[in-house]
Amino acid sequence: MIKLPWSIHSRIAHAFLIVTLFIAAAHTGAFVYHWGRFNDLGLQISGWQISVHLAEQLSPLFENEPDKKKIREAFADYTFVNPGAEPYLIDSKGRILVSRYQPNNIWPVDMEPVHEFLAQEGFPTEPIYGTQPWGTHHEPVPFSVAPVTVHGEKGYLYIVLESAHSRVVSRSVGDNAVLQLSIWFYVSALIGGGSIGLGLLYMLSRRFKHLTGIVQEFKEGDYRRRAEIPSRDELGMYASTFNEMADQIEEQVQRLESTDRTRRELVAGVSHDLRAPLTRVRANIETARMELSEGAAEEGLQALERSLLACDALNELLDDLFELSKLDADGFVANVEEFSIDELLDGLLMRLQSTADESGISLRLEAAEGLPLVVGDLRLVSRAVSNLIENAIAYTKEGGSVVIAATQKQTSPEITVSISDTGVGIPEGELPHIFDRFFRASTTTKDGSGLGLAIAQRSMAVQGSRLHVKSEVGMGTTFSFSLPLSAEQ
Repeated sequence: MIKLPWSIHSRIAHAFLIVTLFIAAAHTGAFVYHWGRFNDLGLQISGWQISVHLAEQLSPLFENEPDKKKIREAFADYTFVNPGAEPYLIDSKGRILVSRYQPNNIWPVDMEPVHEFLAQEGFPTEPIYGTQPWGTHHEPVPFSVAPVTVHGEKGYLYIVLESAHSRVVSRSVGDNAVLQLSIWFYVSALIGGGSIGLGLLYMLSRRFKHLTGIVQEFKEGDYRRRAEIPSRDELGMYASTFNEMADQIEEQVQRLESTDRTRRELVAGVSHDLRAPLTRVRANIETARMELSEGAAEEGLQALERSLLACDALNELLDDLFELSKLDADGFVANVEEFSIDELLDGLLMRLQSTADESGISLRLEAAEGLPLVVGDLRLVSRAVSNLIENAIAYTKEGGSVVIAATQKQTSPEITVSISDTGVGIPEGELPHIFDRFFRASTTTKDGSGLGLAIAQRSMAVQGSRLHVKSEVGMGTTFSFSLPLSAEQ
């Protein structure tokens, strides 16, 4: 079996591990991202009214000229109670009016998130982030805001719900916890999912490997090898398709082997059958030359006559081979037509009557008058019946009989033709081989090409009919076939 340096199992395993790592990393990133936003949304919802309550408490400090010292003290008291929050008093443009810190490192507030916050009806579904005014890192922060009046002017009490210091502490602790949770999830996904996935992959690739081994063995010549995967998935369909393909290939291989075997038998048979008449022709010609050179004209003429008979036998063999090759050719189509079967049989009887008489054999036709027309290839039917009658005469002893019959059962859509003789018969064990080329039954004593029955059988087969045989040694043989009636009958 071929060893693949980079097998499908290895490829899928690496791809699976990469996908698993990617999914785990993506999940971890998404988890960290949404975890932070979830915390910020919870913080903003919980502190939604903080700025309103604080503004109500501190509004006396804003009505006249703001007392920044007192406001800072109030802010300090508030942050002491809520160390995570940072209040700021800003004007309508977002500039810082009062803060707990000195003016350095103080940045104005972006008013767009402020207006978005005040325009909300009910709690938001996503956190609204505002400006972190103090410090060097101006990352967006959750906030709460309430409108106030500052010395007759519009202003806002802006509260950062998570101060920079508190945010650093919570994020460091939270990020560490999230990191630990992510690592745990990452490792669990890698071990658990990877183990399950690789296990399933091993089972799948094992079936692939099994199929690959079967295909390789089939390729190496084991045409009986078949896949055995009792599943209904794609691999089961692949195995079933392979088995069907293997059946067809094995059948074709057997057919080719049979064809090659037949070809060898044909060559051997033709060589044998051609050698005998050619030898007789040569011998008779040599005899005729010798007789004629010695002045024996009559003996020379007899030798030439025997040569002509041998040539006739050779010509008959070649005709039979040519006929059989036409019948076996791909694309051969019978010339189907309507004809009278009783007229055909009567004509064959008249042509072969003299042959039967010379052999001392009774030849007769038994057919009802007015038989309906049948459908078939007239030439092929005539050739088949002629071969069967000639065989029956040849293998029937003097004093025997050959009967040609054409019968139609009541309401039957076909006519059955049979040729029966009282000849030597065929052994039962040889009956399956009598239609093989050049086959001669063991009871045969006369010469012949061995192609007559093969031609008769093939002549009927190309018309969709079948040649049947019944025989008993010493009692005789009967061949029969049926032809359909004309549609006009």
